[in-house]
Amino acid sequence: MLYRYDFSNCREQRVEFPEIMLKGVNISQVFGGLLCRNEILQLLFLLSGAKQAIRIVIRQKDLLYVRTLLLELNLSVERSDFFAVSRAVRGHYYTYKKADVSKDNKELVFLYVSKRAKVSLELKKSEAEEDSFKFGKLLGYPSCCIKKYLKTKINQIGDFIMISSAKSKIQTYPFLNNVALGIFGIRVISHFPCSLNCRNSLKIGKQYARVLEEIDYNYFKFLKEELKSLVVVFRSGSLIYSKKFIKEGKNIEIKELQGDGQDPLYIKMSKRKSFCLNDLIKDNSHVNNVDYRVFVFSEIY
Repeated sequence: MLYRYDFSNCREQRVEFPEIMLKGVNISQVFGGLLCRNEILQLLFLLSGAKQAIRIVIRQKDLLYVRTLLLELNLSVERSDFFAVSRAVRGHYYTYKKADVSKDNKELVFLYVSKRAKVSLELKKSEAEEDSFKFGKLLGYPSCCIKKYLKTKINQIGDFIMISSAKSKIQTYPFLNNVALGIFGIRVISHFPCSLNCRNSLKIGKQYARVLEEIDYNYFKFLKEELKSLVVVFRSGSLIYSKKFIKEGKNIEIKELQGDGQDPLYIKMSKRKSFCLNDLIKDNSHVNNVDYRVFVFSEIY
């Protein structure tokens, strides 16, 4: 089964998300408390024709209401024949898997949604049969990325980042492939690219960006400003990022820091008005001798 994330419970305390609008309708408000931000964004891409299908997770008690809302949008909806259970990963986000009916709560279910009844049914069937490749293709993931997932079985952002680049080299990647900030509910593409330079993922990201820019420019602008950032990921699970930094050769001065509001590293470093990246890596006992990666995401294509 392919992974998914629920970002509605992320603990970021500093980022204020704008509402997602569609033809003057506040979609965030309509589905507020029912779907996470990423699912609302994927729903927008589905309605615009940029995606052919999506999968969302909802509470059993909200099933009738959410299904009615989706049907009113002329969408085809299938429900999973099994319940789902969530589990926190390093306190940052949630993954979902099939519930063990003998011991897990029967609170969550998956909905498979498409404009075409045949596609929503195929999506449901492919997950039930654990045909991950077909499942990923129906969701619009590139073949190269699906194959990478099936090979590594990595479903945690930190672990994915760790195998994506060398430790000593600070590399620059296109911001549309920035999935690192997904733990804060900030991303455009909904899958892990096989590499942060994946051209197929970038192509999909550009398509989504064009749609979002046309439908809701304010939200597109917000995502772009957040995703064009310096990101530091630690094997320990900490992830911090900055939109305001100065890079001169190997030296990076960070002007403002953002991250998990409950992470000890973030709490300590965010009190400083300005500091060098080396201060973060070398002068902090919390991360001393811990593996890490540094990425710069920009508008390069």
